[in-house]
Amino acid sequence: RVELEGLYGQLKAALGEAWGDYKIALGQFALGSLSQAELSWVLQPLLCPPAAAGAPAAETAKTTTSPLHLHNAFLIALYANSMRDPPPNEVAPWVVATDKPSNAAKNAGAVSGINDQVEERLKREVMALHKRDRKRIKGLSKNAKTEDTGLQEILDYMQELAVKPPSQSQANNEGAGLGKTNWDIEIRRRYAQPLASETLEFPTLNEMQNRIEPICFEEGLTGGVQQGSLQGVAELVERSAEVFIKETLSRLLSHARSNAADGMGVQTNMFKRQLRKEELALENGTLQRNAAGLLPVQMDAQVRKDPLTAYDLRLSMGLCD
Repeated sequence: RVELEGLYGQLKAALGEAWGDYKIALGQFALGSLSQAELSWVLQPLLCPPAAAGAPAAETAKTTTSPLHLHNAFLIALYANSMRDPPPNEVAPWVVATDKPSNAAKNAGAVSGINDQVEERLKREVMALHKRDRKRIKGLSKNAKTEDTGLQEILDYMQELAVKPPSQSQANNEGAGLGKTNWDIEIRRRYAQPLASETLEFPTLNEMQNRIEPICFEEGLTGGVQQGSLQGVAELVERSAEVFIKETLSRLLSHARSNAADGMGVQTNMFKRQLRKEELALENGTLQRNAAGLLPVQMDAQVRKDPLTAYDLRLSMGLCD
């Protein structure tokens, strides 16, 4: 993971008193309360103050790094860490107490009357609509059809793989001999393992076993590890991952394949016309399929088609809707 303490301290020192406005603006943007244009309008005077913009070049060179540069570096570091394993602690120890999220801040909106005002305004707007429109809006959630995004299955699979830390109540109920603190060294080995997205190689059996073992210790599954059943689990995960990747690639690449024998993908007009002629000849008995059940035009398309590349994979992911 990228170390954020240095960037965090420099950005906070560079913004000074504007640090509170900076946090509020980013929080509202993350929650959807601000658009990108509104966020830029709020952060522009904070990250690029007028005094710094009109300073001479010689004087600017002597100053420290600009808040805009620190802001970009900080967000890029956050994005890089989001692609890696989560940290062992929920909040970094170097974050000051005033910046930590508290339960009082989370429940402040429920205590105040802001939510009541929003609900009252929404109720007035809904009641101002026609009865037919209100009935149609009410039935949208019941009759809504789930759209297949193509990648939803992959996203659900990745979310299921995410290891969730045990709750505090479970940790307190564990005995002293099975406490999580006894396995801290084994659990921390999980974060030292390289990711397959970084090495750009399919993980081997030993790499999967070294990654599964700390997760078992973190979840309290120490019995299976001590009995030596970890190798069988690693073999099952390796085969499952290989089958899943192959099926996913074949399903995605079917969107970029043209004139396929199974009818999936794009079909050109020339291929369709010839296919209809041969199907008509097949019904009349003047033409027969081969041993694989393909017509001559389908066999010719398979012979003349080019191999699929990474560009076709990116295209198929864009078309997989």
